[in-house]
Amino acid sequence: MDNPVDFTTTVQPACLPKKGFDYSGKDAVVAGWGRTGENALTSNTLQKVTLPVWTQEQCRNSDYGERKISENMFCAGFPAGKQDSCRGDSGGPLHMNNIKNGVMEIIGLVSWGRGCARPNLPGIYTKVTNYLDWVNVALDGECLCHPLNQNMKLRRS
Repeated sequence: MDNPVDFTTTVQPACLPKKGFDYSGKDAVVAGWGRTGENALTSNTLQKVTLPVWTQEQCRNSDYGERKISENMFCAGFPAGKQDSCRGDSGGPLHMNNIKNGVMEIIGLVSWGRGCARPNLPGIYTKVTNYLDWVNVALDGECLCHPLNQNMKLRRS
């Protein structure tokens, strides 16, 4: 990076979760500029929605069927649908606040779904914890996450 990044209350580092932590039954926030509905256009404004994370069993019992959901995926959404990530949000973060240290952790990445916000067809997310070894090798020790310190600057040479 040529210029430092100044962290503020709205600009913070994306932290990684702890390996093996189970997020099922907890709420997480997905954000993106994707479509606001199946037949809608993409948004010019960043959208976000809080969604419950499903257990693997709930996910496999959804209308996707158990063969579609691997151990590298998980589901988040409401059983009745109505709110979800959608086309154009793929690759975006599903994150939750770690109440122990006050940092936001990216627990998933928007991957796929059938339509948007359909009943019993939650959004499917890549399970970040299953890729932590690879991410840590790729980062080569360059990433440390701390609770928000507004005086912190990030500069990479």
